[in-house]
Amino acid sequence: MREIKFRGKTFDGEWVYGTVAYSINNRNIRIVKYLDIDYRRWENPVLHYSAEVKPETIGQYTGLKDKNGKEIYEGDIIGYKNSKTGEIAKNRFVVEFIKDRWYLIDINQKSPFNRGNGLYSDLKDLSEDFESCDYTFCVISNKHDKPELLKP
Repeated sequence: MREIKFRGKTFDGEWVYGTVAYSINNRNIRIVKYLDIDYRRWENPVLHYSAEVKPETIGQYTGLKDKNGKEIYEGDIIGYKNSKTGEIAKNRFVVEFIKDRWYLIDINQKSPFNRGNGLYSDLKDLSEDFESCDYTFCVISNKHDKPELLKP
């Protein structure tokens, strides 16, 4: 089973990981991390930490990791580099969740978020395509930390 977790950036600029929790009035959104969750006693989970996050930075874990073992989240900027030369290719992608699937949106198109013909590829299929070539599939950054990477 895939691990379901989220990340969000606090107002202090720190990334935190866990479960999304909303306040009663939906004004505050927090990432909550539970320690030693026993689902048989879910009514009394042990709270490890809770941090208020910027709502626009929340992204879900895709269940995939790049070649370096880094977890891939919604909003991450993905690239690939030549495993022989170490050169990073100009092609970059943003991870998005669209209609119940994870996709890589090609940044180098005219409009990065235009979902036109062939603009997005299935995340898992694309990672498998890279494995058969001399390229390493990797997380470069994310759209919140380095928005300048969204420009073609």
